[in-house]
Parts: sequence; structure tokens; C-alpha cells
Amino acid sequence: MSVILTVSMKQGWCDFAQHRLSELGIHSPAEPERIGMGVDQLIERMSSYRANETSGAADGRAIFGKTWEIAAAELVIANADKPSWGWADPRNLDFLEFWQEFEPTAKFVLIYGSPSDSLSYDLNERRSAARDHRSALKKWAIYHETLLKFYHKHRHKCALMHIDSFSGNDEGFATALEQKFGIELRRSLQARHLNRSAINNVIAERLCDEMLAEQALFVELNDSADMPQIQRNNGEDEWLSDMFAELQTWAETLDRAQQLERENLRQKSLIEQLEGNIEVWENSDAVADLQLTELQLRQVQEELHFYFSEYQKLQQETTFPNLSGSEYLQGHASSDALVLDLRAVVNGSGWHNSEANGRWAGDADIATLKLPTFPQVDAELRMRIVDTMSLEHLDALQVTLNGQRLNGRIIRICDVGGRLAPLRRLKAKLQKVEKPLPAELIARVSARDIAAPGVENELEIRFPKPVSPTSSGHSDARKLSVCVQTVRLSKVG
Repeated sequence: MSVILTVSMKQGWCDFAQHRLSELGIHSPAEPERIGMGVDQLIERMSSYRANETSGAADGRAIFGKTWEIAAAELVIANADKPSWGWADPRNLDFLEFWQEFEPTAKFVLIYGSPSDSLSYDLNERRSAARDHRSALKKWAIYHETLLKFYHKHRHKCALMHIDSFSGNDEGFATALEQKFGIELRRSLQARHLNRSAINNVIAERLCDEMLAEQALFVELNDSADMPQIQRNNGEDEWLSDMFAELQTWAETLDRAQQLERENLRQKSLIEQLEGNIEVWENSDAVADLQLTELQLRQVQEELHFYFSEYQKLQQETTFPNLSGSEYLQGHASSDALVLDLRAVVNGSGWHNSEANGRWAGDADIATLKLPTFPQVDAELRMRIVDTMSLEHLDALQVTLNGQRLNGRIIRICDVGGRLAPLRRLKAKLQKVEKPLPAELIARVSARDIAAPGVENELEIRFPKPVSPTSSGHSDARKLSVCVQTVRLSKVG
């Protein structure tokens, strides 16, 4: 007999997975006659008990006594005649430790989805969580951190699978369960798919763009999984492109209407102000004051123009001293942030000479930078990339700080702002724009990965094999990969 507990954050995912498992011969549990309640009622009562329990284990788990073990035993006895049986429920997460201690032969199917999968599900179900996506994704992180912790602790009893593993007619997940759990399953799978909305998927992905901690956790889940997420190919690019154009037209029309409305209100307010102060404008002293103010403003404007011209001349004539990265950055670093401008002198290797807009990497397969000492706190690294030899060089960038690889995310066309920014980035992706630049690599840095006080930090950037512009008919024979303008390290929070 094998007891198989399935858990996932979304009830719809649990139902879908349990249906697929039932096709493999894993039975739903029968209701024990002696306790007079099914598995749903048992979980509900255990959840109520857990919520009201004041004394628990050192790790925060509720302690379930003999009464609950008797109820669980009745459930197991009532289904002892089934070779494999079990159930799926999001609440199983709270009782994983209870079941693995109570029933040593129990197996656990742990199902996860990406942050955007979770948010898209909420949008499909019209859940209120979709209105506050940041809070919803924080709950996603808490749930999946617990899931991953249990998996690493009891890996031999668990199968960690992405929800997509159960879609289609592929029997891969059945084979994976047989090999992991040592059980035999029947094969009668039909092609089934989760109900997904392409537009909700796009919206969810845009909303998750800046949620770096959650994205990093998903990468860890995917790297650990027995069946990770596979690349989706829905054949919807053309449809999404048309949808984007229509949505962009609608958004621009709405923006224009709102601008006209604001301008109309401003004009009305100005007219009312002028009508209420007509006597002031007719007063000659007031007019003289206005003329004097206008003259003073013009003089200030001329002075600013003069000083700006002098500053430009001075900047062109200035040469940078031969300083190390730490010395040069003394004027650019603070306790909260440091900024390294690669157009100036830098301390590192694998770089070419600086240019007007940045500095090309590619003198070697690895480029390094020495960063000044920085407080050991959680931080965010931002690297601004203004040119690249190819999208492959941009997308395949790998960054490590003091030997620790950072899970970074590339934001293309990073200077685009406003409500239409995600749509414009999506359009560039769908239309396969050759160089959607400038771009920005953003990565979270843990406090433990920052060097000790007084010690420089070493940033290492890896990229695909550099190429020479001569391959495209240019005369520049250098080996190049990406052109970096600035690197910024700043405190988080």
C-alpha cells in the first residue's frame, strides 16, 4: 500500500493533478466509518486545531496528539485494500511533517508554479489577490519556501514537479513517479491541459518583472525539481503582437483623453483666478513688479548658460588621473550606495579602453571589476548595458560577486517609463528588435556575499565568446561582447 499526498498552493492545480493521478490508478480515499468524516473534514478540523494551538514544536509546528493519530490511523485502515491512494489539497502543506512521521511509507507529490503562473491563475479565477500582486507574491514565496525546505529534508520521499508536468498526453511524470517511489502505475492518460489565458499570462509576467526575490526562489525550485518547468511554445506570438498593437492604441487614446481633461481643468482654474484678481492686473505697480521679475529671471538664465558652457569646456580639457578603482570611487561611494562609471578609470581586467558612452568587455572571456568596501547588508546590483554584439551576449550574461553567482534579471529598453513601458518592451520582444537597448541587469545581493569591512569586492562578468566587428564588415578588429556604462551597488530598504 502506498499513501500519496499531493500539495500545491492553488486548489485548481491540486484538482488537476489529482485527476491525472487517478488516471494512473491512484485512488481517492474512502471515508472511515468509525470516525464518520472524510479526508476533507479531517483536514479542516486539523487546520482549526492548528490555528488554535498555542504550544507547539521548536520550529513552530503544532503538536498533534494521540487523538489525531487515531483519526489518521482510521483513514489508513479504511483504505488499506488499495495498492495506491491519496488526495490533493493546498492545506496539506501544514501537515506534511505529521504524515511523514505517522506513516513512514507515505509519499509526497509537491507541485509548484512560477510567480507569474500563480498570478495568472488568480487573474483567471478573478481572485481579489490579483488586485494586490505584491502581497500575493509574498504569500507565494512563503508557501514555496516551506515546500522547498520539506523537499530538501525528505528528498527520497518527495517528487517536486512543475504544474506543467501534468499537462498534455506525455507520460513523463508517470515514469518519474514510478522511478522515484518504486510503484507501478497504469497508463491510460488522455491529453488534458490547464485552463490558461494568454492575455493574463502576459499581464502576470509584466507584473512579476521587478519581483527579484521571488524570481530567484523560482530558479531554485526549478533547479531542484525532479520535473522542472519546460519552455512553453503556445504559437501565440502573432496573436499577441496584434493584441499588443490594439491595446497600445487604446492606451494612447486614453492617455490623450486624460491629458485633454487635465488641460481643460487647468484652463478653467486659470480663468477663474484671472477673473478673481482682475484688479491686481490693472494695478500699474503689480505690472511693474512682474516686469522686474521677468528681467531678473532672464539674467539668471544667462548666468546659468554661461556657467554651463564653462563646465563643458572644463570637462573636455580634464584628464583622469591614474588611480585604482577604490581611489577613484572615493567621491562616488557612500554608506548607502556606490557607483562605478566605466567611462572613467577602473580597476579590473578583460576591458578595452573607455569610449564616450561606456567601456566594452571582451578582451577575455571574463571581465572583472574591483569595487570598494561596502557595508555587509542586503543590497541590489544594477549594471547598465548600452551596447552589445548580439542578444546572445546580453541574455547569457553571468555575474558573480566575490565568487557567489547572482541570479540577475535583464530589463530591456530600461529607459522606457510610464504605463506603456511593459507593453513597449513586449512589442520589442515579439518583433525581435535586434538591440533593445539600453538594458539593465538587476540582481539581489545577500549581505553574506559582500566582503568583510575594509576588503574590496570583486565583480566577475562572464559572457559567450567575444566576436569582432570585422565579421560584419567593420574595420574594428577588437574582440567585443557587451558595452557597460555604470555599475551601481545600493542598500535595499
